[in-house]
Amino acid sequence: MAGSANLGRGLGRVPSSTLTGFLWAGAYTVAPWLIGGGLKLAYNFAIFFSFRNVKIPEESE
Repeated sequence: MAGSANLGRGLGRVPSSTLTGFLWAGAYTVAPWLIGGGLKLAYNFAIFFSFRNVKIPEESE
């Protein structure tokens, strides 16, 4: 399980250095921050919607 989570994170790191370099070199200096923030929001919403109906054992008693 941990391996699949690390694989998902690792795949995003592969092109990030090159892409960020190109964006910083141009006039889009804010673009890496916006892209990173958007990806983080998408990740957080995916986690939220995956676990929103899961009840912890203390709540089910």
